[in-house]
Amino acid sequence: HFFDREHYPLVETGREIHEIIRSIDFGKNGCRNIGIMDEDFLADRKRILEMARLNARETEKPILFSCFSSLKSISQYALEELLSMGLAGVWIGVESKRADYPKLKDIDAVKLISNLKNAGINILISMIIGYDWHDESAIEEDFQYLLSLKPVLSQIMLYSPCPQTPLYEKMVKENRLLDIPYKFHDGFHVLFEHPHFLPQELESILARLLQREYEELGPSIFRILETQLLGYNSLKHSYNPLFRARAIEHKKLCLEIYPLLKV
Repeated sequence: HFFDREHYPLVETGREIHEIIRSIDFGKNGCRNIGIMDEDFLADRKRILEMARLNARETEKPILFSCFSSLKSISQYALEELLSMGLAGVWIGVESKRADYPKLKDIDAVKLISNLKNAGINILISMIIGYDWHDESAIEEDFQYLLSLKPVLSQIMLYSPCPQTPLYEKMVKENRLLDIPYKFHDGFHVLFEHPHFLPQELESILARLLQREYEELGPSIFRILETQLLGYNSLKHSYNPLFRARAIEHKKLCLEIYPLLKV
């Protein structure tokens, strides 16, 4: 909103991104594993493919990264391209089954996410509760949608009007903002009057959904183990030396997590 929905990259080319990653000292680690902070890192296909071609050459010490992206942006790439560039984990906002954000349109989310997990890519799915259309049945519908995606990790947070955004201005105009101290502007406290719930009711629903997610899908550490094992099995016999190197990293993480199974 602050930049008229335009992307202003701090690092302009794929080559620059690659060279920055190469410049970091990863010591004796078998790979270069980093997190990239960008609202939708995979959106600019031209920039990313330039980076991917260079990253793919690093077979001795593979480049792996996790980032924020969207279903729309990820769907621009073949699975082999995502693996070649080093995508190891991705945070995707699905928000709501009824949401009409452009980033969600005309994409088979279940199939896309399943393909990524089968290749060993960890998926964090985030959803929002507290839209005006959310009553108990609509929230349950969205929660069941989240479960159907079978994410490795989940985030569920309350719809929150941030100062100076269109939603905030809308809430001001409708006189719906509550007087909540800034320290509680955290996604877990209701900041406005909701048409169907009192604040404490919606906050209680959120807490219960987080507990149910754990009960339904199991501990996230085991979901990570499962995804890493899928990645290892799918890549260990690959013709591509980079993919075989990725398989070794999957195996290492599986062996690190394995002792927790007894616990």
